[in-house]
Amino acid sequence: MDISRLQGWDLDMLAMADEELHTVALTCMNTFGLPDKLGFAPAAFLTLCSHVRERYRPNPYHNYAHAISVMQAAFLVLTTTDAGARLKPTSLFSILLASLFHDIDHPATNNAFQVNSGSHLALLYNDQSVRHKTPRGQPRPPHRAAADRRCTPNHATPPPPRAGAREPPRGHRLPAATRSLGDRSAPRPLRGGTRARAHWRRRRERARALAAYAPVRRCAPVRHRCARGRVRPTQDRTAVRSEMLHCILATDMSKHFELVNRLKTLSTSAEAHSAADQTLLMESIVHAADLANPLLEPAVSLKWADAVLAEFNQQARLEQEQGLPFDPKMLKSDRVSQANLNRGFIDYIVAPLWQALAQHFPQLEGGIKQMMANRAAWDKIIADDKAETDGGAANAPTVRAVSSALSRSLPSRAQTNTGAEDGVSDHEGDTLHEAADEAAGQD
Repeated sequence: MDISRLQGWDLDMLAMADEELHTVALTCMNTFGLPDKLGFAPAAFLTLCSHVRERYRPNPYHNYAHAISVMQAAFLVLTTTDAGARLKPTSLFSILLASLFHDIDHPATNNAFQVNSGSHLALLYNDQSVRHKTPRGQPRPPHRAAADRRCTPNHATPPPPRAGAREPPRGHRLPAATRSLGDRSAPRPLRGGTRARAHWRRRRERARALAAYAPVRRCAPVRHRCARGRVRPTQDRTAVRSEMLHCILATDMSKHFELVNRLKTLSTSAEAHSAADQTLLMESIVHAADLANPLLEPAVSLKWADAVLAEFNQQARLEQEQGLPFDPKMLKSDRVSQANLNRGFIDYIVAPLWQALAQHFPQLEGGIKQMMANRAAWDKIIADDKAETDGGAANAPTVRAVSSALSRSLPSRAQTNTGAEDGVSDHEGDTLHEAADEAAGQD
């Protein structure tokens, strides 16, 4: 895939097949030369992507396409700014892997739902970052069940272990490839029935797929020899795991405002960054990439906005059925309610984060300008509805009219890159209003 396509905001991941999404992920790795620098085979990485794809549920929003979209947004930040030059290959690898793994097994519900429903995970982790932890106090990619879902009938949440019961084998979980990235030791087969045999067969297949990352044999107490013969220190493997987990945990929205405040106070001088500052930048890049939908081109941004709304509706209906507290706004699916949600999301969540990140990487101002243009389109939908309501109009703008307003009124990427640091001009603002009025009048 052409690298220039990955450096734009117009890729529609929802329209891509799994093979295309795998290619996007591999291109991100190849661009930085990570297979050669870290000694893993591209074919093995594609196999890893296939295994990761199996772990993502077919949710409207939190699906495999979202993971690749986040990975591409992080890649865009790393390649269009000097962020990539500031970081070591292992740190780049950590960012891309964290983007790929961060929503594995997402149940399409948030932490509040887990707590309010008294789920097993909420009880296990005392309602704290329910989907971002793993047993024995180890952080993990969010939304992973306490035991391998493949070993649980009908994908049900596993029950709490009985007192004195043996813990299930830890190697079959995917916290997620952190142990597999550096552990190729052949598992000792369990004696048991069909499920145990199937479990170890999957272990062997996964070990072969991840052999490119793993040591072939131990050659020293603190060093390993990689599949291509290079000697890789254990410290690198430990650093990748630590950095990746920090980045994944940073996607927890309960830590959003703290992260933004820390990023605002971080020095903008590249030379002044300590190891902790580097980690903060990595966390910020992954978290910003996870919230990059409002920066996409209008047609693509609208598709993701629809997917988010569908998932909100799905959770609200589930909460309603179970008698749990729910926000009535999450049951609404009309465009005006959606516009209010997206405008508030941009104003209070996305814009402060990306603007703080742009203080360190000014090249991102073009994307921020596109975000503000998208916001203007949502604001126009709300203003039109208010005008129609005040004037006694019975019907809000239709889906076709709104979609046309979004796709025709917002400036293209080429336009937004011109004078990106000046924000949305008065002329562009007038154009937005005229195009939206024209689209709304088509009905």
